[in-house]
Amino acid sequence: MSESVLSRPASEPDDVLTWGPEPGQVADLRLGSPDQPLAIVIHGGFWRPRTDRTHLRPMAHALAEAGYTVLSPEYRRISGDPDVTMDDIRVGLQVLPTAVHGYFNERVILMGHSAGGHLALWAAAICPPPGLIATIASSPVGDLQAADRANLGRGAVRDFLGMAADERPDLDPARLPRPDTRTIVLAGSLDDEVPTAISQAYVQAHEGIESHVLAGVGHYEFIDPLSDVWTVILTTLAAVAQG
Repeated sequence: MSESVLSRPASEPDDVLTWGPEPGQVADLRLGSPDQPLAIVIHGGFWRPRTDRTHLRPMAHALAEAGYTVLSPEYRRISGDPDVTMDDIRVGLQVLPTAVHGYFNERVILMGHSAGGHLALWAAAICPPPGLIATIASSPVGDLQAADRANLGRGAVRDFLGMAADERPDLDPARLPRPDTRTIVLAGSLDDEVPTAISQAYVQAHEGIESHVLAGVGHYEFIDPLSDVWTVILTTLAAVAQG
């Protein structure tokens, strides 16, 4: 398990939606029950071009099997040009729920892992999708300044921003207003990709954020349906969906 989920085969999505003219402006769609919320899952990969949404296909398939309609949006990843990425997230989150109208109950749960957790927390604060009821960020890079100081991912933050993190507080969830909707942060005590201190720095910056640090858990378990942590993901989703 663990990192093997990044290359594990999974079924093809039910459809791939194109929502803009650029090659990266697409999203995988998997259909679930129209009585459940829509799960929008943003992938990680330290914002670098080599990692795309396909590594989330095992997770997306499992979420659809659990009854959720799932969108896995892609976004452009150009080192040193973060505004291209943020524009794709901003526009995609507004357009995509409308494109699948009727396949969910008009409520949206935003999910993100690792750098995708950063993007989800940023979007929840700045440009929440219509119908957003909650954000679940697992192993999120929730504090860019802390991640920059720690040289996370061998300089991933500086590669992404093209500058020091303190020069772009507008992109740093720890320095933005707290999201208006329910926000849950999940982290693993053994995570050596995004250490717990990074995600907890975001939690400490905002009152009212729900945080769960899972003992003995690393980085990739949160996106792996074969891991013991998967029941935590499903239980958290179900609680949010029923809330």
